[in-house]
Amino acid sequence: MCWADWFSYSPGMNRERWVAVDGTFNFRDLGGYRSSGGGEVVRGAVYRSDALHHVSPDGVAALRRLGVDLIIDLRSPDEIAQVGRGALAGGAIEYLNAPVIPTLTGEAQGVPPSDDMADRYLWYLDVGREAFVTAFGALADSDRTAVVFHCAAGKDRTGVLAAMILSVLGVDDEDIAADYELTGLALDSILDRLARDPIHGEAIANMAPERRVVSGEVMRRFLGRLGDVHGGAAAWLHDAGVAPGTLQQLRSRLLSSSPSP
Repeated sequence: MCWADWFSYSPGMNRERWVAVDGTFNFRDLGGYRSSGGGEVVRGAVYRSDALHHVSPDGVAALRRLGVDLIIDLRSPDEIAQVGRGALAGGAIEYLNAPVIPTLTGEAQGVPPSDDMADRYLWYLDVGREAFVTAFGALADSDRTAVVFHCAAGKDRTGVLAAMILSVLGVDDEDIAADYELTGLALDSILDRLARDPIHGEAIANMAPERRVVSGEVMRRFLGRLGDVHGGAAAWLHDAGVAPGTLQQLRSRLLSSSPSP
């Protein structure tokens, strides 16, 4: 099935969140969620996605119409080197690589603490500390119009960064878990494409069944352990070295004073 057919006919598609960018399956607006402070995450300012190297020229044009002026790529440099950046190469849009896992084989070499995805996500914060600090600095830049961040599937590394952003903005854990779960609607299409990918094909073939499901319970456990171990997202970022004032700048940029009607 081509991308346009999938977007048009995929059952359960939440059209309020998904954005049509040709060559992606999991491009979504992170805006629209209510904050505990009474405001709302601004729409059209930050997006999450699966990998962008399949984006067509029409997809590049869509990114420009959305006002995207920065791409934050959470993949490792060797992942990027093997597949390139497609139509986005050559500076079509400003680009920042902030690798959560330093190398393609880093996850195997680093030995995550367990097969529990919540523990794995906490491990991402340890091994990818610099990447998260860098990403938050870029996301808080008030000169930005719109930013998109992504990994390969837009599920794990992207899911952790999305959760951290929403948590800092005061979004309820249940809404964060629900946002994470939306990737499940696109996962079959994403995995089918990654299975034919020279980098990820073998890993997809050997993927444990629990990693083929996107369960909000995983995100709830991650957020709970993040709170128990580190005091929450904002406390972790402070301890990780995010520059003073960055989180307040992020809130100023990404939160409206009141929810939209």
